[in-house]
Amino acid sequence: QNQIKESTAALTSEIQEIENAMEELRKQTLARTSEKLSGFENSFEVDLKKRGDEIDETLNAWRQEFESKITELQSNYENGRIEIEEKYSEDVKARLAAMEKKSEEQIRRTATNIQASYNEIKGQTESIRNALKEFKTEYQTEIRDSLKGLAGTNRKIFQRNFRSACRREGGDPCRH
Repeated sequence: QNQIKESTAALTSEIQEIENAMEELRKQTLARTSEKLSGFENSFEVDLKKRGDEIDETLNAWRQEFESKITELQSNYENGRIEIEEKYSEDVKARLAAMEKKSEEQIRRTATNIQASYNEIKGQTESIRNALKEFKTEYQTEIRDSLKGLAGTNRKIFQRNFRSACRREGGDPCRH
């Protein structure tokens, strides 16, 4: 029995030593693992920060490029708008100039037509005046001649009537 007790005590002692060695090994493993995890955490944080910085740089570069493209598009739009406005303005000026030229031409034609009509009316008026003058002169001459003829005829009729009246009264009308 003693021997069993001694063997059991020796075995317990050895088991205790193994457990102590295992505990020591576990502590060392935990310490190493903790160190490695801490190193891994640190390198992960560094890597994560590096990647975050790279993403920020990429994002900033993209934003700057995007803003540059937007600025370029705005500039192109503004230049295009100005170009279109200038072209439209030139077209309007050209159309107005053409309309003005056409209006002036039409005014000249109208003035020419009015002058021609005025000259024609003036000529017709002059012709009518001359025709009236001729008519007046011709009929005045006819009327004068007719009146002279009537005067002579009327005179003869008057003289005859006067002589006959005087004879009835008993006298010679030619002597009076």
